[in-house]
Amino acid sequence: MDINLRYIRMSHLLLLVLIPIIIFALWFFYRETLEQKFLTYFTKHILSPFKTKQITVSFVLEKYKPVQIDREFISYIFKPLKEERAIAVAVQRKVPPPEKIKLSFIYLGKDKYVIINGKLYREGDFISGVYKIDRIEKEKVKIVWGQQYRWLYIY
Repeated sequence: MDINLRYIRMSHLLLLVLIPIIIFALWFFYRETLEQKFLTYFTKHILSPFKTKQITVSFVLEKYKPVQIDREFISYIFKPLKEERAIAVAVQRKVPPPEKIKLSFIYLGKDKYVIINGKLYREGDFISGVYKIDRIEKEKVKIVWGQQYRWLYIY
């Protein structure tokens, strides 16, 4: 099957060249509107049969009616257990009670140092792995364990 270019009309050649250029130009200038129309048609006519019910927070709350939990009450109930556990850990490690911790020296300079029970500590260090040195001030040191704290003074 031979195709002879002499028998093809000039108008047909012009259409063969212009049609792809026109399609490209339309796509380039109207791309956003064409995509939007295509996506709306696609979602409306093709995806709509496959859509399932949207699960929202209000749907879950209406369906299952969960019980409101009072966080303060829960923490009040479990607070003694946490303190008992901390005391048990302190007893296992033979940690001195906070009353037995004696502050003997405070140094305030470029860094802050204290001597407690004959050992040198800085802010953020732990005494016996339980009491954290929270703050070092001019005449006192704050130690923290759990949610409790105590100020140590030099006597």
